[in-house]
Amino acid sequence: VLDFRDPWALNQHSHHGPLQRRILRRLERWVLRTCDALILNTTGAERLYRDRYPEYAHKMTCVPNGFDELNIASPSRQRDRFTIMHVGDFYRSRTPARLLEALCALNDPEIEFVHIGPSSEILQRYADRVRIRHIERIPHAEALELMRTASLLYLVQGWEDGITEYVAVASKTYEYLATGLPVLAEMPPGDNADIIRQFASKAWVVTSRDVNAVTAA
Repeated sequence: VLDFRDPWALNQHSHHGPLQRRILRRLERWVLRTCDALILNTTGAERLYRDRYPEYAHKMTCVPNGFDELNIASPSRQRDRFTIMHVGDFYRSRTPARLLEALCALNDPEIEFVHIGPSSEILQRYADRVRIRHIERIPHAEALELMRTASLLYLVQGWEDGITEYVAVASKTYEYLATGLPVLAEMPPGDNADIIRQFASKAWVVTSRDVNAVTAA
C-alpha cells in the first residue's frame, strides 16, 4: 500500500530540474504499476493522479489528513482590540500584502494584525499605517496558546503561474480548524479553500487576488 501525504512527481510546488523530473516520473510510474493500492490525502490529488494515470485509477482512493480538537484551557479575557493572527512564514507569493492593503483601507485603529514567525520586509512596509505586532518563533505549545487568544485566524496561500487547481493543504490549516475560531482564508481555488469552507466553525474564503474582496471579507 503506497501512501502519498503530498503528490510526488506531480507535486505542483517542487522546483526540480529537467533530469530530476524525468527520473521522478519514471519512478512514480513504476511504483504505481507495482503497488496494490495508492492513497492520496485530498480529493484534488486523487483527481490529479487519476487524470495522469487512468490505467491505475482503480488502485486509488482518498484518505484525508485529520486533526484533534485542541482542548487547551485558555482563560477568558476581554479583548481590547480585534486581533487578526497569522502563524508561520511568509515567502515568495505567500504574503499578507492584500490583507494589509485592506486594513489600510479600513483604517480602524481597533484592529491589530499579529504575526507569529520570522520577520518579513512586508510587515515593515506597512508598520506606519497598520497596527502590527510581531512575535518571533516560539515553541509550538506557546504558539497554540496564543492562537486561542485571536479574534480571527488568517490563512494565506500563494498563487503560482501555471497551476489551475491547487491540491496542497497547509499543515497549519488543520491546527486553525482545531481551535474552532473563525478563519479568514486568502488563497487560490482548490483543496485548501474547500477544507476551510467545509470544516471551519465560521470562515470567509477569498479566492481572488482582488484587495477589495479581502476588504469586504
